[in-house]
Amino acid sequence: HNHLYLIDVSTKKLDTLTRGDKDESSPVWSPDSKTIAFVSNRSADPDKNQNTDIFTIDARPGASMLQLTTWKGRDGNPQWSPDGRYISYLRSTSDADYMMYDQNVVCIMDVVGQNNKPLTLQLDRPAGAQTWAKDSKNIVFIVTDDRTRYLANININSGKITTINKGDYVFNDIN
Repeated sequence: HNHLYLIDVSTKKLDTLTRGDKDESSPVWSPDSKTIAFVSNRSADPDKNQNTDIFTIDARPGASMLQLTTWKGRDGNPQWSPDGRYISYLRSTSDADYMMYDQNVVCIMDVVGQNNKPLTLQLDRPAGAQTWAKDSKNIVFIVTDDRTRYLANININSGKITTINKGDYVFNDIN
């Protein structure tokens, strides 16, 4: 199984942060380097569904993990806002065990998993590769539309989506 570990580079001491028969993936450090957000399927039989959720754990030995999302579908790609107040993530639109024609939407929540809010449902197009702007008020993301993938921005307060760049080409990543 894939787990999270913490290594002290000065002492070379290795500590296991997560254990058990479940896998963890997509770890990302908080801006203050004290907490790690990650993705895991903690359901009874993770091989029979795509119910991944987002968790956090303090970066210290013996810390307990905190489950932030409870959607029955996929939650993934956690990204901390630069000010450390929010986590953006991608959520599936379907909560079925397996769905072939599902679309990701960009969502946000506060760092303890409260105030979860889907931001891009009104697009009716898959969104992905979300990246916070330095102001922690805007998120840039990729929209898939027909045979193109373009850049868009959403303001987390107003919900206003604006197209940044669109044409006969494809963006695969923002960073």
